[in-house]
Parts: sequence; structure tokens; C-alpha cells
Amino acid sequence: MVVFETPGLATVIAARLRDADEIRRARVFPYQLLTAHQNCDAVVPQEVRNALQDAMELAIANGAVARRRVVVCPRCFRARWLVPLPATGAVRRRACGASTWQRWLPRRCCG
Repeated sequence: MVVFETPGLATVIAARLRDADEIRRARVFPYQLLTAHQNCDAVVPQEVRNALQDAMELAIANGAVARRRVVVCPRCFRARWLVPLPATGAVRRRACGASTWQRWLPRRCCG
């Protein structure tokens, strides 16, 4: 027997997913709920899928709070920038081109 065939169970699950205290106590992170939502198949009622989306919004409060300025710097992987040389067929590394985000950094990422 499928779990969601039990009458009223989908409503109970959806109510718990929408309860902010339950989400806080479970210490669940939004990406965990997103993964659960993405892996739902047709057996999971729409009511529960909608509640998972609501729970994702509630779970944002479970993240760490930054008390100072935060700077996110994407890392450049030079090994991915391999270019074949036309004459020899050898491979050489290509320097990382300046992107829009790099002008905000104090130096070039591959510098």
C-alpha cells in the first residue's frame, strides 16, 4: 500500500512541512528540501509538493548569519582552459580572460 493512499495523511504531512517550528527544530537546510522536491514523482500529492516549497522558504532561516561583509569569489580552474595548437596538435594552457566579476577583485584570478 502506498503511504499517500491513507486518507488525510497527505494533509498531515503538508501541515508539518508548513510549520516553522518543526522546520527550525529539524535543522533542515533549503537544498535538502529542494532535492526532496525535485525527486518527487507522480505518487506524491501536489499538496505535499507545494508544502515542500513553503518549507524551503522557512528553512532559509536555518542558515548561518553573517555579521560582517561577505565577499564571494569564484575560483578559476586554469586546467579547464586547454587549447589545442593547430600545427602540432599539442595542448597549451590558455590564460583566464577578464570577466565582469574580476574587475571587482584586487588582482586577476589566475594572475
